[in-house]
Amino acid sequence: MKKIDKKKIIIAIVVIVAIGLVIWGISSVLQPGIKKGNDEIGEFVIIAEDGTKVNTSEQLKKDKTVEGLQLTNITLKQKDGLSSLTAEVKNNTGEDMSSFKVRLTILNKDGGVIRQIVGSVPAVANEQTGAMEAQVTEDISNAYDFRIEKIGEIETTETTEG
Repeated sequence: MKKIDKKKIIIAIVVIVAIGLVIWGISSVLQPGIKKGNDEIGEFVIIAEDGTKVNTSEQLKKDKTVEGLQLTNITLKQKDGLSSLTAEVKNNTGEDMSSFKVRLTILNKDGGVIRQIVGSVPAVANEQTGAMEAQVTEDISNAYDFRIEKIGEIETTETTEG
């Protein structure tokens, strides 16, 4: 009798473990809100539940610098035909920085140029943080990396009343 009880217990444990593994496997594949990227979407892209393409390239997310300003928390997303590259801009240069024009060169995995975008870095006071965003009406969500370089000053126009 003891042998039959032990066999039933072992079978029950195996069934429970198998069911648990199946549930875990299904839940990891079908995570709510995110689908894994595939060849049609791109190597560095996942799709959020709302349809936004989100870039996953670790190289693209690495901190960058331009004119001594540090770009951090870099993200690249595409939704409704608009790609948007955003970053926090930290100023630890020791002086206030005025805004300036930049060229973002979007690169593929082989180092080839996907697209160049002209944007601007905002004015950021010393020891402060600002936000930068560059947009283009082209899907560049599968980018591997980007380069950023200053290309000019932003001229301000003053108006006088009267």
